Amino acid sequence: MTAVRGFTLALLAFWGLAVTAARAEQTLPGRPAKSGEILSVPLAELHPTQMEIGRAAVRLMLASWQKEAADRGISFPDYARTVLKPKMEAKPLPGIISPEGLVHNTDGHHRVESLLEVTRLTGVEFQLPVEVQRDYRGHSQKAYARHLVKVIGKGYFTPETRRLSPVEQVAQLPHDYHQIVDNPLRSAVGTVLYRKGIDSGHMKDFIEFDILEKAKKAGALKALGRAGISPQEFAADPLSERSLKILEPRLTSPLMVQLMRQSARNPKSAAAVNEQIKGLYPHLLAGRPHAPRH
Repeated sequence: MTAVRGFTLALLAFWGLAVTAARAEQTLPGRPAKSGEILSVPLAELHPTQMEIGRAAVRLMLASWQKEAADRGISFPDYARTVLKPKMEAKPLPGIISPEGLVHNTDGHHRVESLLEVTRLTGVEFQLPVEVQRDYRGHSQKAYARHLVKVIGKGYFTPETRRLSPVEQVAQLPHDYHQIVDNPLRSAVGTVLYRKGIDSGHMKDFIEFDILEKAKKAGALKALGRAGISPQEFAADPLSERSLKILEPRLTSPLMVQLMRQSARNPKSAAAVNEQIKGLYPHLLAGRPHAPRH
């Protein structure tokens, strides 16, 4: 009986993947998509390229939309249909197409998850434009994974998975948004950058994730504990003013903020600027946030 049940579950899982792939193929052109080509993709057919997300930031985004609807004096479903839908459907997301024909967005994960929640709450569906960076249909899984991870540097993987091969890393990516792990510190980093006037969606080389990891290693969470904020309390509300006040000086410095703004404004020089940002980490973590550039 157990074997039959296991076979049934496996068959259902395979069927679910097959149906998803079939739907995606209906969205995609029969020929290989060109780099820079814009495809219209149903929101529910987007797949993530990050292992973690900050769900408090998602809740904050959703709350800001709900407040704007209330300020306009319209219901949230009307706001979603008449304001949010045309706005989001005119804002392309970068993405790739996997060998299986699935569309993966390589940025804008908080936006996608927030819109999925809007659909759940209102029934309003979204068809998002995706700017294709690479179409891997016809490539082997090994060639796809190596090019994605090693050549174009897309996909965010946790430190624990970085010792794995590219194929093994890509296999660790969540299949859909329900499977992404929540990282409260990610929400805090994004909020601190947003308050500094930095759109992390324009950051290159996952620099905001690098900040997160360096701060975590340097004891940012321990600093919260010393202030009496337990891990459970922080996980429940990572965007409390009390937590952000403690974390902000451990996440950025005035010079880092200046460089991040420069990186976001000029993507062509982002790689060199990001190296300067990384060079400031030792000074920041040692309590010398104003260390000069060399």
